[in-house]
Amino acid sequence: MLFLQREETFPIAGRFTIARGSKTEAHVLYVELADGAIVGRGESVPYARYGESLYSAMAELDAVRAQIEAGVTRDALQTLVKPGAA
Repeated sequence: MLFLQREETFPIAGRFTIARGSKTEAHVLYVELADGAIVGRGESVPYARYGESLYSAMAELDAVRAQIEAGVTRDALQTLVKPGAA
């Protein structure tokens, strides 16, 4: 199985504002898994409020890269990483 991850930046139309601040773009973790012709894609936004960063989420996935590429199940993967952006 092929596992890719990278940072993506998406512009936000206008400004997104909540009590903790405003932003005009979203920095997301983009993940792609491919097994032959079957491709799955996903994205996640790490939140500093919960002690997450884009790079900590990427490092967490890198730590289990071998299991992901070997085809770990979703249930098993949830035991390998903590709840959060990764």
